[in-house]
Amino acid sequence: MENYFEGFAFVELERKILSLNATAGISMTHLLTEYLAGVESLFPGMYCSILRVGDGRLKSIIAPSIPETFLPKTISLPIEEGAGSCGTAAYRKQIVVVNDIATDPIWEQPRELALAHGLRACWSYPILDANNMLLAVLGMYYKEVKTPVAKEMDAIHRVASLLRILLENRKNANQIAETTNTLVQVQELASFGIWQWDTVTDEVTWSDILYTIFAVSESKFDNSKNGLLAFIAEEDRERVAQTLEHVRAIGEDTIFEARICRPDGTIRHLRFWAKLVKGGKYHPRIVGACLDITAIKSAESDLKEIAWMQSHIIRAPVARILGLVDFIKHNQAPDIPIDDLLEAIYESAHELDRIVNTIVRKAEQKGS
Repeated sequence: MENYFEGFAFVELERKILSLNATAGISMTHLLTEYLAGVESLFPGMYCSILRVGDGRLKSIIAPSIPETFLPKTISLPIEEGAGSCGTAAYRKQIVVVNDIATDPIWEQPRELALAHGLRACWSYPILDANNMLLAVLGMYYKEVKTPVAKEMDAIHRVASLLRILLENRKNANQIAETTNTLVQVQELASFGIWQWDTVTDEVTWSDILYTIFAVSESKFDNSKNGLLAFIAEEDRERVAQTLEHVRAIGEDTIFEARICRPDGTIRHLRFWAKLVKGGKYHPRIVGACLDITAIKSAESDLKEIAWMQSHIIRAPVARILGLVDFIKHNQAPDIPIDDLLEAIYESAHELDRIVNTIVRKAEQKGS
């Protein structure tokens, strides 16, 4: 009967912790503190701690009942053989059971401090993720020399299993959030957005940056295929509509460019990627991305203008200079004073210099 009530109490504690974990805004520190305090209440005389990994050491202590003079919040323990039960368990990646801190060699360095706080036994369990990477170390202390009995070993494994779930899920959630934030920042910096068209419901969804690129608010966007096409410049609209239908019918990935017209009349140039996705639990849909290439198109136009200036406007003064030099070289105009010819060459050279300076300024302005 005693085992039944202990098991029931454990289940209730786990249910409480899992419920807390599903509550928005609950910090991991609060969650783990509640869990360890609950475990201590089930095993009188047990003092629990969790040391989390940071910078290759054991840090971030959570210990509801252990004096901070023994395990301060600023603790930083090495992960190595002989660094007490927790440091050694982290190093070995195996459970370490020390029945008597006073005599066990792995407690040689921290022994005096532990004994001064009345601690005599420590069992440590490394919490490893699915890739066998160390997440934390669970420590269970007693103020008496003690070897764990079967139910206590079961409790250690049970507590460690739930801790692994909590820590690994939170780690994964943080990584997903970090990746999502990075993706959003990349999209904003690159003016690059992701979109999707559900070909069954005709619903179009896209990432937030596209509202900026299209200069439209979410509330005013008609999230349908026609709503998307309405932004395409009239000259490109039919071609884009045919391209999307081709992707839906043939399933061929495609890349195309089109101009969009913002509500204020501003024209932007976009490059689109489109891919048909079928299967799974979702409707067939076209997923893709688009990149604002207006600056690239503007640069291309500027380069064409500069190239035209180089190939046409420069020719006139160069041709005059060459002609005048030829006149002088072959004495084709003996009646014209040489000073007049040199003056004409000088003026043409100055004109050429002004044109070159204009080209350089344009190139510098576009480059900046």
